[in-house]
Amino acid sequence: MTIIYSHKPLKDREPSDFYPTPIELCVAALQVHPVVHLSCLDVGAGDGVWGDAFSRVHSRDLSHLTGIDVREDAKGSSFYDEWVLQDFMEYQGRHDFIFGNIPFRYANEFIQHSLDLLTDNGIILYLFRSAISESKKRYDMFYNNGHKPLYEYQSVRRISFTGNKKSDNTAYSIFIWEKKKDFGRETIKRWLDWEYEK
Repeated sequence: MTIIYSHKPLKDREPSDFYPTPIELCVAALQVHPVVHLSCLDVGAGDGVWGDAFSRVHSRDLSHLTGIDVREDAKGSSFYDEWVLQDFMEYQGRHDFIFGNIPFRYANEFIQHSLDLLTDNGIILYLFRSAISESKKRYDMFYNNGHKPLYEYQSVRRISFTGNKKSDNTAYSIFIWEKKKDFGRETIKRWLDWEYEK
C-alpha cells in the first residue's frame, strides 16, 4: 500500500502529468549550471515557462531552443526557436542540453531516452521528487552504471504547481546528469534556495 504523508488534501493527478513549474524555480534551477549550450531541448514544454526562464538566464544568440510536448493543447511560446508536437519517447533529435519538469511516473524511460539523445558531454537538468533516488531499480539503471548525477540540488522550499503558492509535503530536487561515464563519480548534494516573486 502506498502512503502519502500530508496534512493537506492532494488533488487528483492530471492524465498527462502536466504541472506547471513556478518561473522562479525554473530560473533558479537554470542558474546553477550556467554553461553555454548550442542545441537545447525543453521536454514537456507545456506552457513555455522553462523556455521563458531559459531566455532570462542564457544568451539566445549562442543557442537553439526546441520545445517538445505531446499535448495538442500545449501553448508553446515565443521563447522557442522550434516547437515539436510529438511523444518524447519517439523523438530522435540530438542536443547538448536537455531540461524540464517531466512526468515522474515515466522517469526511468525519460532519463534513459534523454541520455541517448545527448551529445558527448551533454547535460541533463530535470526537476524530480527527491524520492527518485530511493529506487533500487533506478540506482542500478542510472547511478550504479557510471551515470550517477553530477549534482542534486535539494529545493529548500516546497513547490506549488497550482499557481497559488500552496503545496503539499512532497520534497523536490533538481538533478543534473552529464553524458560521460564515470564509475568513480560521487553525486554532490547542494541546496537550492529560491523565492517566489512578490
